[in-house]
Amino acid sequence: MPEVAGVLLNNREDEPTDVILATPPGPGLTTGLDPAEADSESYTYWVLSECVSAYRQQFPDASEEGWILIHMETSGLDMRDIDAPIRGLVRFFGEERR
Repeated sequence: MPEVAGVLLNNREDEPTDVILATPPGPGLTTGLDPAEADSESYTYWVLSECVSAYRQQFPDASEEGWILIHMETSGLDMRDIDAPIRGLVRFFGEERR
């Protein structure tokens, strides 16, 4: 899958974070078809991985711990069946990162 996460700097000071990681719509959201559960779970995991990768490329010297705030609707993860995206989140956050 291509790299698709974009790193945006929030200069408006209207959000709880200085960095916003933008993602494309999730599976099925552009086609109008319901995505398969496996696709939704994989997409959730993949898009979070891409966001962390994009952040690390933009800020390679960052060593402090940070927060990840996920806007489910904007990131395309607000699906009718939330179980699959939640499994992708659990899988992502369950892995050790360096």
